[in-house]
Amino acid sequence: MQRATLNHTYIVIWSAVQSAFVAVAENVRGKGKSASTASSVSKDKVASPSSSISYPNPSLLALALMLSGTVHAADLPTGGEIVAGSGNISQSGNVMTVTQNSDKMATNWQSFSIGANNTVNFVQPSASAIALNRVLGSDVSVIQGALNANGKVFLVNPNGVLFTPTAQVNVGGLIASTLNISNENFMAGTFNFTGISSNAIINQANIIAVNGGSVVLIAAKVINEGSIVATAGNVLIAAGSNVTLDMGGPVKIQVNAGAIDALIHNGGAIKADGGLIYLTAKAANDLASTVINNTGLIEAQTLATGKQGEIYLMGDMDNDRITVGGTLDASAPVAGNGGFIETSAANVQIEDNVNVTTSAVNGLTGNWLIDPVDFYISATGGNITGSLLNNLLNSNSIKIQTTTGTDTATNRYGTTGDKGDIYVNDAVMWSINTLTLSAHRNIYINAALTGMRLPRKTDAKLVFEYGQGAVNAGNTAFYAAGLTGSIRLPTGDNFSTKLGSDGATVVTQINAAGVGGGAGSPLTVLNSGAAGQALINTQLAADTVDPVDPVDPVDPVDPVDPVDPVDPVDPVDPVDPVDPVDPVDPVDPVDPVDPVDPVEPVEPVEPVEPVEPVEPVEPVEPVEPVEPVEPVGPGTGDNGGGANPTPEVALTANSNQQNATTDAQLQTASVVERTVIQNDSSGLRYVSLDDAPTAAGNSNENNKPAAIKVKREGVINYFGSGVSLPE
Repeated sequence: MQRATLNHTYIVIWSAVQSAFVAVAENVRGKGKSASTASSVSKDKVASPSSSISYPNPSLLALALMLSGTVHAADLPTGGEIVAGSGNISQSGNVMTVTQNSDKMATNWQSFSIGANNTVNFVQPSASAIALNRVLGSDVSVIQGALNANGKVFLVNPNGVLFTPTAQVNVGGLIASTLNISNENFMAGTFNFTGISSNAIINQANIIAVNGGSVVLIAAKVINEGSIVATAGNVLIAAGSNVTLDMGGPVKIQVNAGAIDALIHNGGAIKADGGLIYLTAKAANDLASTVINNTGLIEAQTLATGKQGEIYLMGDMDNDRITVGGTLDASAPVAGNGGFIETSAANVQIEDNVNVTTSAVNGLTGNWLIDPVDFYISATGGNITGSLLNNLLNSNSIKIQTTTGTDTATNRYGTTGDKGDIYVNDAVMWSINTLTLSAHRNIYINAALTGMRLPRKTDAKLVFEYGQGAVNAGNTAFYAAGLTGSIRLPTGDNFSTKLGSDGATVVTQINAAGVGGGAGSPLTVLNSGAAGQALINTQLAADTVDPVDPVDPVDPVDPVDPVDPVDPVDPVDPVDPVDPVDPVDPVDPVDPVDPVDPVEPVEPVEPVEPVEPVEPVEPVEPVEPVEPVEPVGPGTGDNGGGANPTPEVALTANSNQQNATTDAQLQTASVVERTVIQNDSSGLRYVSLDDAPTAAGNSNENNKPAAIKVKREGVINYFGSGVSLPE
């Protein structure tokens, strides 16, 4: 078996020229931005600062990036291995041929991409044969070339699938999915797809199935910016994490489990004239989110044979929202009757620019069913405006059918989930076809409903079905026209009512001067005028719903908040700022007066001890040379009294060799060495380096008994004795 040629690396970018995402070589350079290019970029596109490539709106760009920034696209699929069923794979140049021998065949691939100017052909035993192609590698499947098959081809790649504008897909049927399917289920014909991949399938190509064939796209997100055609066949698109596809009879698809941020966006064209177009999505979270958004064309017209087309846009009834814009066309342009359209989700938003038609040129107009939980016809803030409903009634008979909701997180459907009301808050006027208001519970008419008659046209008809969430017996549901509400209809059997799901339909015959006063006069209906208004007010009060803008029924709870402004009375607490009087405590800073304590540093005055610096008198230590006085010790110096000298004795201040008197004197003296001289007449004599102590009780310096001072300069004076000794 031949293998694919050399792989290349591509990146996915937005081409302003082709208005599409394209895969280009990774080393491709965009030309410099010219003035004309910059000026041509619309407000919803952002020009690249370095190239002429621009990008679409941010949401589409984000989805494109889910294919990954770099896409490894091979010229042809690689690593093919048949794992179930029988067949073979061959290659010649830029053409790969997959021949299938069994009714079902499963093949695992390392990658499955088709480069531009390359072709993959599936040769299958019959139109009902199915070939499953599962990608095991990490690359996105980028289809730029031709994919042909006479049967059905499954392409399963959790990394995402991109069909570029150059792709040419002509198959008996195509099923592309980012969710996986087991070989066992596939071979058994049980087509259940599951997975957690959040990657997208993006189509920019022209995908064409044979007449009666099917195109099925399954992923968390599916974006169609190209064209998908399955005449008299089926186009099924599902966004979720668990999806079942039934191909055993009429093709059906069902989302069993939602996906986070599930989304189906159609900005291109989907066509299945005489067939079925079914878009279904379910989000996995409890937050309200848009799961289906249509801005392009969805067309399932009635064929010339009379086979009608059907269009379904189906979201979940708990939290999901679908946005109906663009064009939904199930008309009968040639023959037969118009087809059927259904748009259902918890919240169905009808955009002002929408065009919906089930009209028939040579037959009966078809029907459009709008199936939400609660529905508001309002000039602003509702699900549809009265003027838009006027226009859409010209090309459709419209039935607005509400159901119950289960969103207990917000209780926007009522605490018991049993609401499902219809509010007419904006005037509606139409001339043909039937407007049916079918409510799970009540119908509130707060504006004029006016039906008219035009020549050679069917009359405008009005149908009220209320209390449809329960049987007729014991049903307390109602419809009521308040003071601002009215009903005007042409004469004839143009008004009917039904209470309860099993109730009988009651037709009210309107005549020129009878019930309702005929055309142009208000129809006298049950619960109208003041009585009707009272009934409406009572019910709305019980529901805590604002009748003017029921879309914000929770808002009436907010008015309770104004009661909170009573809290501003609490600002009286600012009287507490009297507490700032406490700042009088700053008087405590008078404590800083305590810093007067620093006056205590005056105690350093006690450092009279610095007088100790008098110790520098110690330099008098040089007086130690007074030791020459020691010669006086051994000499005969006179003590002034004529007595015999006494030998000198060296003592310290703490000496215990003295008598009590002299010992006390010594203890009061400085701690220095002294020389003591004994004298016959006055006892001890002192030679000292500082003042000698005075005798007890005598403070006179001159009266110190035999006090002696040492004179520096080498002379010793004996004061009090009159004796001087030479040095």
